Amino acid sequence: MENTRDIPDGWKLTYEEVSNSVYTMRLTWERGPFVETSGTDFEGLLAWCIESALDIEDQLRRKGLMT
Repeated sequence: MENTRDIPDGWKLTYEEVSNSVYTMRLTWERGPFVETSGTDFEGLLAWCIESALDIEDQLRRKGLMT
């Protein structure tokens, strides 16, 4: 799991193998929002969660709600 170091500050990763090689993955922000997905490509799921988390932060910055 190389990409765990890419998880944005303040976000916590949790995941569960819900079936043989099928994962539910969630990144939860300490401020409340979370992103969640499921599938079989563990690294792809992690990359999607990280990208989505960064998108949330970017949207808040553009609206002036986060510095």
